[in-house]
Amino acid sequence: MSSANDKRTESIPDDGVGEASGALRLDLRPGHDVQLQAAGSNSRIVSRYVGQHAGRYLIFRGGRRMEDNLQHMHFSAGEWVLARMVQDGTVLGFWASGLLGFRARILIQHRTPEHLLYLEWPAEVAEHSIRAAPRIPCLAGCGLTIDGTRHDGALLDVSETGCRVDLLGLDEDALGAQNRVAVSLHLPGQPGPVEISATVRRSKVAGGRLLLGLQFEEPQRELMSEVRRYLQDVD
Repeated sequence: MSSANDKRTESIPDDGVGEASGALRLDLRPGHDVQLQAAGSNSRIVSRYVGQHAGRYLIFRGGRRMEDNLQHMHFSAGEWVLARMVQDGTVLGFWASGLLGFRARILIQHRTPEHLLYLEWPAEVAEHSIRAAPRIPCLAGCGLTIDGTRHDGALLDVSETGCRVDLLGLDEDALGAQNRVAVSLHLPGQPGPVEISATVRRSKVAGGRLLLGLQFEEPQRELMSEVRRYLQDVD
């Protein structure tokens, strides 16, 4: 690796790739935390995603902490970097769809007006499930209140931190601009429905059904412990 003081050409190399029509899709928001690690080294920082030109490059800036400054890594053009990020959530979130990882070559670093790192668009991205709370699959009745209107549905699975709900006959327009809802769960071993405030993290329409992934506003550890104890007793 070269010194952080080495001079480099401050231009984007034209590799003739252009915007690839079949490019991998990386749904990242500016400010998304991405861990960068120099290939063949244990050195790593948590950078922040800036933007992309699909099929050509990804752009990163230094992280929020002093130790996550890009200059600390002494990256050089042409070197390989390992990147790891969480899709649809944060590393500490409980409703992340998976940990995404890829490796890519460094194109260039800009140093003015701020330090930015350009990585070549990855050829492939690996995904691994990182669910933080184990889920209990089930098929039970539930209710969902959206903007004061109650809708009946089916509970597909539940954990301490969230659940999946199937609402028949609704589409995504039913949510409007609202992503906070109240969910009423009919859980095994409970004397009555349990009311929980939740946030919609994922939504999908399939075959006239609206499938929602909900994250509870407060972890339901005690409740889920009771449910697990009940299920163990009846096995």
